[in-house]
Amino acid sequence: MDTLIQGISYWIEVLRMLTLSGVLSRLAMILSLSSTLDAARLKPSYFTRVRKMAFKNIVFFVLRGFNTSTQTALNRFFEQISGQVEVMTQQAMSKARSHFDHSPLELLFRDIVEQRYCGEHEINLWHGYQILAVDGSDIALPKMPGLLEAFGGIGRNADSPAAKISLLYDMLNDFIVDAAIDRAGASERDFALGHMEKLRNICPNAEKLLIFDRGYPSAALIQKLQAQGLHFLMRVKSKWNCDVDETTAADSLIKLGETTIRVVKFQLSSGETETLITDLFELAVEEFPALYFKRWPIETKYDVVKNKFALENFTGYSENVILQDFWAVMYLANLATVAKDEANAEAQKERAGKNNKYTYVPNLNQVIASLKDHLVKACFADSEEERIRRVEIILTEIKKTVVPIRPNRSVKRPSNPRKAKYHHNRKISS
Repeated sequence: MDTLIQGISYWIEVLRMLTLSGVLSRLAMILSLSSTLDAARLKPSYFTRVRKMAFKNIVFFVLRGFNTSTQTALNRFFEQISGQVEVMTQQAMSKARSHFDHSPLELLFRDIVEQRYCGEHEINLWHGYQILAVDGSDIALPKMPGLLEAFGGIGRNADSPAAKISLLYDMLNDFIVDAAIDRAGASERDFALGHMEKLRNICPNAEKLLIFDRGYPSAALIQKLQAQGLHFLMRVKSKWNCDVDETTAADSLIKLGETTIRVVKFQLSSGETETLITDLFELAVEEFPALYFKRWPIETKYDVVKNKFALENFTGYSENVILQDFWAVMYLANLATVAKDEANAEAQKERAGKNNKYTYVPNLNQVIASLKDHLVKACFADSEEERIRRVEIILTEIKKTVVPIRPNRSVKRPSNPRKAKYHHNRKISS
C-alpha cells in the first residue's frame, strides 16, 4: 500500500511539473513557425532559398553551444543530425548568423518562462510570497573595436569591452524570470524597473517580494514598487539615509517622504551591523536575517551562467552574436532547471524509503553535459515517441549522478580571482 501511495504521489507531482519533453516540443514548434523567421531575418531575401543549413537548424546549433573551434562544432553537429561531416564551413555559418537577429532566442526564453508560470504547474512560495532577487553583473566581451563602440568598456582606460547584464531570479523555483543586457555602466535601477514590468503577468495571484542588494535603494524605486503592488526587502549601506543611520533599535519605523518603511538591524558573525529596509510590517523581526540571505542563490546562478554555460566564451565578435549567445544561455539555464527538476522527481521516487543521511539532488554538471549530448537528437526526432525516448535518455543519465547536499558547508573565495576568463575569446582545444 505504501508503495502504491508513493507511486500516486510521484505521478501527481510530475503532472504539476513542466516537463522536458513538453518544452522541447514547444522549442521545435516555435522554430518551425514562419512568423519566427519573418520577425528575425534582417532582410526579406534572407533564408528564401534552400541552403545546407535551414534557419531552425542554425538556431539549434547556437543552442547546443561549443567549446571547440566553430568548424569542429559544425562537423559534430552535422554528424549528429545526418551522419555526415564537413557539410558547412565556419565562414558560411558566420554569414548565416549575421542574417538574423537575436529575437528567436529571446522568444524561446520568454516562452519557457511563460510555460513555467502559466498557472498549470506548481510554484514554490514562502508564506504565500513568490521571492525574487534582482542583481546585475559585468561580463567581459572579446576585445574588438566594434564591441567597444556598441557596449562600452571597463578598466582603467575604459578600453576593455564589457556589457552589463541583470537577472530577475525566482530563488525558490530556480528559474530566471527575466534577463536583460545593455552597455557597460548601465543603471541597475533601470534594469530593476524593466524587470518589474515583466512581472505583471507572472503568477498574478501570488504576492511578490523582491530582494535587493545595497546598490538599489532609492525613494523613487520604492515608490514604483509600491505603485505596482510589489513588496521589497533591501540591504542599505551607511549614509544612504540619515534617519536610517541614526536609529539604533533592532526594529523601527521611519518616514521616507510620504512612505513609512521598516528598518531592521542585526549583527553579522563578523561583528558588522547589517541594515535592511522593507514594507513587510507583520513579519517577526527574527525572520529577516534568514529571509535576506535567501537571495544568495542568485549569486550561484551567476556562477552557473558564467562558468557552467561559459557565457563569456562568446562564439563570435559581432554585437549580433553577443546578443544571440546571451539569450541562448538564458534559455539553456532554465531548460537545465526543467531537466533537473524532472530527473530529481524520478530520483526521489526511487530513493523513497531509503534512510539516507543527506538529501540527494542531480549534479548540475551532468545535467548540462546530458543536454549538450542529446538535445540535438531530441529536437530532430522524427516523432513525438522518438523525442520522448531521447528525453528519457537525458533524464536517466541525470538521475544516476545525484550528489548529497551537505548543510553549512562553505568554500573560501580566492583572494584575487581573475575576472576575464575568456578575454581573447580563444576556444579550448578539443
